[in-house]
Amino acid sequence: MASSRPLTYEIDGRVYPCSPGTEEFALVAKFTPDGSTWPVILICGQTALSNRAAVSYLKREHRALARTLPDLRRFALMLRVTASDAFGHEAAALAADVTGPAFAAAVPVGRPAEPGAASARPGSVAQPGE
Repeated sequence: MASSRPLTYEIDGRVYPCSPGTEEFALVAKFTPDGSTWPVILICGQTALSNRAAVSYLKREHRALARTLPDLRRFALMLRVTASDAFGHEAAALAADVTGPAFAAAVPVGRPAEPGAASARPGSVAQPGE
């Protein structure tokens, strides 16, 4: 079910609300689409500052992530950005590893998604208005 609050992410039933300047979230994912040889790195923050914080987090923590993530070829992480009004883009931390639920809703290339499947399927990633 999609949240009625603007900029709120919901993944596998867990809600990540946006409170600009106080607490924001950014989804960071890496995957290689079917039929491609090049990976995609997705950074999707709730605000411009949370996007920048996600990039800063990846630059700062890439070695630790390489040691702790089970698969560097495919992952999805939710990052929490706290007190960005005070600390700017330097205040990002790992909130959750959402790899399982984020990729569980993936539709194979060449097969259209069923209408309403993203919000009804367990493990889906819902955006406002879906």
